[in-house]
Amino acid sequence: MLNALEMKEKLQELKADAQNLLNENKVKDAEAKTLEVKILNAQIEIQEKLDLANEEVGDLKDDITKKDEKINELTTNLENLTTEKEELMNKFTDSTDKITELNEKVNKMQPIVDEHNKQKYEKELNDAKDEYKAKFERVNGLE
Repeated sequence: MLNALEMKEKLQELKADAQNLLNENKVKDAEAKTLEVKILNAQIEIQEKLDLANEEVGDLKDDITKKDEKINELTTNLENLTTEKEELMNKFTDSTDKITELNEKVNKMQPIVDEHNKQKYEKELNDAKDEYKAKFERVNGLE
């Protein structure tokens, strides 16, 4: 099918042919050419609408392609973020487990630390008692 521009050129030729036929008093032939002009005018109008619709379809296809690309990009980002979240959750869980384990070890060690501190205190206390006892005995021995 001809495009709208070619059809308009043909329309001009048909109009000129119809005018020439009128000038030659060939009314029947001129009426036939005028009918062809009317038909061609209708075809041009339809072709222009079709061209416009095809252009809109092309624009819509471009929009769909861009939106599909954006959807793919967002899907990839979502997948990456989901993976990152899972990794962070695993690290958090591991850290929580490690903290729990360390707290249990501290709780098990606390009686040992308490006993050690008690023995250390008693030794220091006994050492101090012995030192002062020795000093008092020297002072009493001097008298």
